[in-house]
Amino acid sequence: MTLHRLTSNADRLTRRGVAFGLGAAFLFGLSTPLAKLLLPATGALSLAALLYLGAGCGLAAFSAARRFAPWLRAFAREPGLSLADIPMMAGVIVAGGVAGPILMLFGLNHLSAAAAALMLNLEVPFTIVLAAVFFGEHLGRREALGAALVVIGGAILSWPPRTVGLAVRGAIYGDLVGVCALSGACLCWALDNNLTQHLSVRDPVVVARTKALCAGFCTLVLARAFGQGTPVSSLYLSALLVGLVSYGRSLVLYVY
Repeated sequence: MTLHRLTSNADRLTRRGVAFGLGAAFLFGLSTPLAKLLLPATGALSLAALLYLGAGCGLAAFSAARRFAPWLRAFAREPGLSLADIPMMAGVIVAGGVAGPILMLFGLNHLSAAAAALMLNLEVPFTIVLAAVFFGEHLGRREALGAALVVIGGAILSWPPRTVGLAVRGAIYGDLVGVCALSGACLCWALDNNLTQHLSVRDPVVVARTKALCAGFCTLVLARAFGQGTPVSSLYLSALLVGLVSYGRSLVLYVY
């Protein structure tokens, strides 16, 4: 009876984890075509900063609200961050919050939104390889085959459009620079994924809020250092809103 109960609980947690993971992927996927529309008028660094600041401000507001709303306190069952988490949290911020988004948005200048969305699948094999090589996780045959297929798809996208017959208006297109930038972003997020897994015992809202706010401010400093100005108010608010909806909720669901 006890074994059956433990198995049922494990199955329920697995299904919940899959649902949260799919929800995180869906919300993050929404940001790719929207960022593609905002990018020409904002610049990669400014847009990356606004997306994460929007997420961080929304999560900060939620954190403040759950102090006064008893029904929201159910989202704070796990402990917050400790001093021992600082090195791992710093890796999450630098790799996943600063380098990854900047490389992705730079790559969007060289890829169509559809091609970029397909290229982002490289995050999966990179995460698997890092988990197996550096974090001691088991890599099965099916995982290896799936990772290889994703890599092959990324290689196909790096070919010149005329080679694969895609040189038509509105088609999927891209070049080697964009593919390399998106590949670098996926590698950064793969490292972020493995580090975040070790932080998943902490409060997801605190982890996501810390990552978003620190990454947003760091990228904003870089944007000013490289001379990227503040976009017009309508685009400014649009970028913050995209960050709030796509990045903020996606981060929390991913940690859960």
